[in-house]
Amino acid sequence: MEREYQRQRKLLDSLKEILYEEDADQSQEQFQRLSRSYRRIYPQVIAWLDEQLNLMLVHQQDGRIPKTSNIAENLNKQLERRFKTIEAFQSVETAWNYQNLIRNYLPFKPYTDCRGIRRCCNGKSPLEICGVALQHHDWVRHATSWT
Repeated sequence: MEREYQRQRKLLDSLKEILYEEDADQSQEQFQRLSRSYRRIYPQVIAWLDEQLNLMLVHQQDGRIPKTSNIAENLNKQLERRFKTIEAFQSVETAWNYQNLIRNYLPFKPYTDCRGIRRCCNGKSPLEICGVALQHHDWVRHATSWT
């Protein structure tokens, strides 16, 4: 059991090195070595990685794309939390309306607890961070004008 854990840990560490590599050619070379080492042990994992690798390395093509997707993961986490609330609604229509409100609200909600180099995001909404110049922060006005 411990040996299997160590093998999987080594695979994940190698994959992390590939994903954080700056040069696409280096990433491909490292993946080929990883593939040769693990294809026999984890054939489905290596096949999936082989199909998805270019998508996982898109940040190497465009320097504006971050290596991690913390913003998307944070949004998904907030949506999942809201979905648990939606389960308690009595009708599909009420749940749908709540989901639409949340979907419209989150892009305008300013960040408040960013740390480190992302501290500059505090007070700005995801839309503003993406470069959208908002004339106002009234998300209800935006939501009603979209429909």
